[in-house]
This record gives sequence, structure tokens and C-alpha cells, in this order.
Amino acid sequence: MKLDEEEIRKQAKAIMDEFVKALGKIEEEGEAGIKRKETMRIPEGSRMDDEFRQRMFKNAPRKKGDFIVAERKKW
Repeated sequence: MKLDEEEIRKQAKAIMDEFVKALGKIEEEGEAGIKRKETMRIPEGSRMDDEFRQRMFKNAPRKKGDFIVAERKKW
């Protein structure tokens, strides 16, 4: 069954309207979110050793000195 674009839009709008109406019936109960005493994590010691560094450089396709050359995404 193939529907034309206009029929699909009408169905999508009806679904969204019904959803918004259902959201309007929901009663809010207090605040949303979590409050914590500590807002920042305390960093643990680094687990990266010289072996890790060697594996990373071995797997990197392009290197320049002590740096891995990576491609920047173009939007």
C-alpha cells in the first residue's frame, strides 16, 4: 500500500497532536534531575603506560614525530 506524501504528513501531524495532548494530561511531581554534593569527579591515576603508547603508535596509519596525524572532519 503506497501512500502519497500529503497523506503521510496528515498522519504524522495527527500522531504528534495526539502525543502533545497526552503530554498535557501529565501532572508534574517535583523537580527533575539529581542533586549531588560532589559535582566533579576526582580523576584517578592514568592507566596508560609505555606499552600502551607503543601500541597506539604502531596502529596509527600516519605519525609525525611524537604525534598521531588525524584527519579533521569537513562539514
